[in-house]
Amino acid sequence: MKKKVFAACLMAVTMAAVTACGAAKPAGQSNAGNEQMTEEEQDAMGEEMAGQADQMAEDMLSDAQAMEDDFLDQVTGEMDLEGSWQDETSGRAQMEISMNEDGSCTAVIYWGGSAFETAVWEITGTFDPVSGSLTYDSAKQYLHVAREDGTDSEEDETTTDGSLSKVGDRLLWKDSANDYEDHFFVKDGEGSGYDGYYVNEEDDTLTIMEEEGGFFVEVLIGGAYYEGTLTDFGEGLNGDLQGENDETVPVVILPEGEGMQVRVDGGEPLYYENAMSAME
Repeated sequence: MKKKVFAACLMAVTMAAVTACGAAKPAGQSNAGNEQMTEEEQDAMGEEMAGQADQMAEDMLSDAQAMEDDFLDQVTGEMDLEGSWQDETSGRAQMEISMNEDGSCTAVIYWGGSAFETAVWEITGTFDPVSGSLTYDSAKQYLHVAREDGTDSEEDETTTDGSLSKVGDRLLWKDSANDYEDHFFVKDGEGSGYDGYYVNEEDDTLTIMEEEGGFFVEVLIGGAYYEGTLTDFGEGLNGDLQGENDETVPVVILPEGEGMQVRVDGGEPLYYENAMSAME
């Protein structure tokens, strides 16, 4: 970046200097519009234009340095990782990060698939403030299966590689199991409070993702699928969702405990629990 800006500044200075030289012709030579200027006046004009070019180059370099410093502040440096994080890209994943005595940290990511199955990543590594990232090559990844009889198991265990990178106040997660797609996490308490992935006792799911102008919602109600954008009215979300047969239904979603209460067309409220809480 610095090389490109410096080159632009050098070009600006060179052009200004050439212009200044053209303005400062020896006395006796014709210079349209400047025939009455003395040699001293021409020299003064050349010096003034050269000074302006120098100042312009200095200002451009200063602006470039400020932009670079701001960019580096966003992607490098220390970061408070410990705590709970919510995936704002898909709304389906949550991450818990804890610090270890040796300075490393352990991140556990839960990606809800249903009320009974959750993909889990257990990542251990050390965050490097110079690069602003934590890279790993042997994360444990498996499917947590909970059964109706109260038993559970870990299935399809494998290892993955990827990274967690600082992007302002967010974390960018890339993992080989997801083809290194971008997934941004925001720390709990810094998001809307609605975003997330929820399930109910019937294995119906609810996904809420904040977007510009509202919240995109996908919900299964008795196996029927609805989607659309709801708005925040202060105490919850409301609006119309569209079904698979193009029918629309009025929906109200209210926070309740660690989950969401969903009321469709004035009917009985349905409770959807936070997927990570349901897994514990």
